[in-house]
Amino acid sequence: MRVIDPIPIDLDKPRSILLTLPALKAVEDQLAKQRGEKRVNLFQVFAGGDLGAMELLIILWAGLRHEDQTLTLQKTLDLVAKIPIRDWAEVVNRAIELHIGVGQPDKTGAPTETPGQEASDGAPLA
Repeated sequence: MRVIDPIPIDLDKPRSILLTLPALKAVEDQLAKQRGEKRVNLFQVFAGGDLGAMELLIILWAGLRHEDQTLTLQKTLDLVAKIPIRDWAEVVNRAIELHIGVGQPDKTGAPTETPGQEASDGAPLA
């Protein structure tokens, strides 16, 4: 088993994204709320490539909350408002790849890891 390392991001100050299970639950809850749905399966969202700016912002917000539980979605929006979307979205995408994995979903809907992908410590993922 490997431990995931936070992904650094420079916003108002150096921060880091950590997509833990509680963070992913927060993303699913917030996406469901935003979409007016009872439940959202985040792995299906990832597999479908259905990630727009709002979805990436929600993932960023949830991933930053390990450092500050009082962080709101609006405050997160304020943090990235003057930063080109491509800059912060690339960091969020990297966190998704390293913390969750990439590839086609398996039978459960969870994305599979790409063979040869490396953990943040440089070790190959098994």
